[in-house]
Amino acid sequence: MKKIIIFVLTLFISMFAHADMPQKLKNYFCTINKAELLIIDSNYREAISRYEEAGMQLGHLYIKDRYNYAVACAIEQQYAKCDEQIKYILSKGGKISTFQNNNAFNSFFKTKQGKQLIKCSSWIKQTYNETYQKKLDSLVSIDQKFRILPGGYTLYSDTIRLLDSLNVIEFNRLITIYGFPTEELIGVDSVRFNRPIYDLLIIHNRKGAKYRSFDFTQLMKTALDSGWLELHTAADYVEMSNGISTWGIEELRPLRCVYDSINMAACYGDQAIKPDYSHFPIGFSAMSSDAENNYNSKRFIYCLESVNEARRKALFQLKDTRFDFTYSKLDVFVTSKKVEYDNMMKYVIFLSN
Repeated sequence: MKKIIIFVLTLFISMFAHADMPQKLKNYFCTINKAELLIIDSNYREAISRYEEAGMQLGHLYIKDRYNYAVACAIEQQYAKCDEQIKYILSKGGKISTFQNNNAFNSFFKTKQGKQLIKCSSWIKQTYNETYQKKLDSLVSIDQKFRILPGGYTLYSDTIRLLDSLNVIEFNRLITIYGFPTEELIGVDSVRFNRPIYDLLIIHNRKGAKYRSFDFTQLMKTALDSGWLELHTAADYVEMSNGISTWGIEELRPLRCVYDSINMAACYGDQAIKPDYSHFPIGFSAMSSDAENNYNSKRFIYCLESVNEARRKALFQLKDTRFDFTYSKLDVFVTSKKVEYDNMMKYVIFLSN
């Protein structure tokens, strides 16, 4: 049965595989990059124009981009556009609380239009395949069932390995039945718009994962070239699956190195009160100019922003949480040894602006 499913899935991939990403898709991602850089410069009105241009180029916006577009519209008090984007995201499974918890929308929700949206938000018709979404949600629940139990990986390692393998078979079977799980088809995670609901299934089958049972590289590469996933997510999944740093996704994540000779255990423990390390600067893994140029040349092919632009976006998002450019994760490395800390800092760079 497993061999049959893999064979059908291979046929499915081959039917849609592209040698290159379509030009209109590249144009879209290039335009979105311009919009995000305009947001960094607080030029929200011009960013709105770029989002609208991108939407016309492709015929739609990815949910991540709709969200940022809605934020910019709220800031610029273009409430009709803001209302339209929020309603669309809600129709794809988003929650009104996500917008209520973002202070960019405070003024919008004080308007008659905003108050009305709150009242009718639960009545908005869902425009995705709820059956498919529920089946994928079930796979994620199975994925987590034994992992989250006390002593999960130690006591239930064989069970986790078996369930992960069965999850992959079922995930691939569902794709052959319903098609690739795009945002349009299955909706979005209710609170995270930059990652699909099946994110953990891909993460737990990354190269080097202890219980890996399937290599998703080819499927994720096809998703990247076909636009089935948002660009940054797809690129991350490709690198995660094949273990090759093609675009430097991992190296471009912001990080903070911390020297703490007293509270180190508290940083990684379950204590309610964590040490405050906010005074330690945020930087990035250093890379040679040759490596940066190599990454930039490969990123340019897909209209991924340059290395320096990616770093700027990451820093911006950590400071201004109203927007989501997919760079929300901050890696924190704590050591109680000063020598080790000094050595780590030799491999970290900081942006001048």
